Amino acid sequence: MLIIKLMRSSLAWNPDIHMLLMAIVPPAGASVLGVVSEYATYNYVIHYGFRPSFEGVPYLKATVTLISFFILFIGALVFAGIVFLIRSFVAQFSIAEKLAEHIATRLLTSDEGKRILATNPPAFAGAKSFR
Repeated sequence: MLIIKLMRSSLAWNPDIHMLLMAIVPPAGASVLGVVSEYATYNYVIHYGFRPSFEGVPYLKATVTLISFFILFIGALVFAGIVFLIRSFVAQFSIAEKLAEHIATRLLTSDEGKRILATNPPAFAGAKSFR
């Protein structure tokens, strides 16, 4: 419940604070995950009766931290790619819309366009009239 209240109150924060938190929280989370994984490994090993390998577990912390950073980096690349695709589609749609408006204007104002409209009225039934 406290997390939900904090999230709702954070929506009113300054965008600069949002950007700062987005820069700090993911790396901090990866570091915390690296530290917690060491304790989880020791707990798992002791619970199931294995001999804890004290010389190999510190490498686990570094590995988990690096893998977390790698996943974070890949997620950022996927996000940036999706944003880039959406922006390119929006730009293409905007260009196509302007081109269609230009073609419709020329079709409705030229003599040849009026002749085409007169011979094929059902095809251009929804076109705007520029009178």
